[in-house]
Amino acid sequence: MSHPPTRRLYAFDAMRGVAAILVMLYHAGRVGPSPSAHGYVAVDLFFALSGAVIDQSYRHRLETTLSTREFVEKRIIRLYPIFLIGLVLGIIKSVGNLWLQNQPDLTVESMTISFLFNLFMLPSPLNIAEIFPLNGSQWSMFFELMVNILYATILFRLPTRSIVSIAFLAGVGIVATALQFGTLNIGWAWPTFSGGIFRSIYAFSAGVLINRLIRTRRIGTHIAFIPMILIVVMCCTPFRQGLGQTLDIVYALLLCPTLVACGRAFEIPSRFHRLAAFLGDISYPLYGIHFPLIFICTYLLRKIGLTGTENLLVFSVLVTAASPFVEKYYDAPLRLRLSKMTKIRESAPPRILS
Repeated sequence: MSHPPTRRLYAFDAMRGVAAILVMLYHAGRVGPSPSAHGYVAVDLFFALSGAVIDQSYRHRLETTLSTREFVEKRIIRLYPIFLIGLVLGIIKSVGNLWLQNQPDLTVESMTISFLFNLFMLPSPLNIAEIFPLNGSQWSMFFELMVNILYATILFRLPTRSIVSIAFLAGVGIVATALQFGTLNIGWAWPTFSGGIFRSIYAFSAGVLINRLIRTRRIGTHIAFIPMILIVVMCCTPFRQGLGQTLDIVYALLLCPTLVACGRAFEIPSRFHRLAAFLGDISYPLYGIHFPLIFICTYLLRKIGLTGTENLLVFSVLVTAASPFVEKYYDAPLRLRLSKMTKIRESAPPRILS
């Protein structure tokens, strides 16, 4: 049976949670053998999920009662608390590295300059390894906010055929940058900055198109679990040598939008809604805090004699377990207070994130 879409998309929640865990495992490969060898492609999925949900939640409101300024305020309120705690953890990580002389990644000067820019969700202007050197995963939050602003100023007004044209041009850019750099693990550093632009615009536009073209959902079907399985396959399947950039392109241009379309068309059975909601709720906190915690936790775990696979396992469990507490006792209350301060009642969940 087909039904009009419900307010909460539980299949999307589950997809975001699974993808966030796989990104965490990919980054945690720095400390132990990770099964998520290609978790970076999940970021394109985040952007596509965001496009679908933002278009569903805000298109009509932007056309009628919601101003662009109010929309941007809502998105900043939704994104910034987790961004801020991730930045604070990044400072702790970098200061610790500097103090311990444990392969310091930043000088005091570069740390200060980067912090002042990153504090406003802006890339560091320094020509260093990452545009968000204190917390490497924050590059995708920056592009999420930028593409959200693009949506509120231009995209929501455009007809479907114009969105198709924008997605096509961004897709050409993805192919070009993937061929240039040999991978789609790009966008987080200045030399590959254009890749972040193309990835975010293409995937977000694809999500908008999916929301506009798929208007009904089949409720309570196990078909909705297929995207979760394919996300794991996508991130964990080893690439044959020489096929990396080709598979990256296929994943970004074809598979990620297909997974979002499946999640938009099919809803998981109601007995799994609580688990899906949990995965959705922890996805953004987990994504936002995990990167600097890799270095902090690794240092502490090595002090008690854990290395390699043990280190990876304990770290993953600790960060996943901490994420719901961050969401419940920090993120949600702070967003509520900020919303009251700006007279904004609610803020839609982020659908990115990396």
